[in-house]
Amino acid sequence: MILDTFGLLSDAQALTTTAVSTNTFDWKAAGLDMGAGEPMCVMVTVDVAAGGSSPTFVFSVVEDDDAALGSNTNIIDRTILEASMTAGSRHIFPIPPGSVTLQYIGMEYTLGGSSPTATVTACIMPMSMVDMPNKFANGYTIG
Repeated sequence: MILDTFGLLSDAQALTTTAVSTNTFDWKAAGLDMGAGEPMCVMVTVDVAAGGSSPTFVFSVVEDDDAALGSNTNIIDRTILEASMTAGSRHIFPIPPGSVTLQYIGMEYTLGGSSPTATVTACIMPMSMVDMPNKFANGYTIG
């Protein structure tokens, strides 16, 4: 898989409280039309597994007319269970065509529970760039 720093929203961002991504993607400055061409997504990779006492995590792809994402609008969100927040796990958020109307795209991480923690990397990319794990039939050895 190839990650482009231009689309990097969070780079090993340590989460301990509700926050937005450290970076945004300015798709208008890039001269792109988010409603045309190949479907896009945000891939979030968990770098350090979730911790805390009964932590809760809601990850949202958001848009805003300001790079600080201070008054953002939700595009898509998902609650991710602590058991799914293992180191190396990936979570894909498809961006529905035509849903992006404002200039900046980023992430909002809403944390709950007692002392929730996790470290994540998030990147916007074409869906075709997300490599899927290979599945092989039982009884075969891959060498």
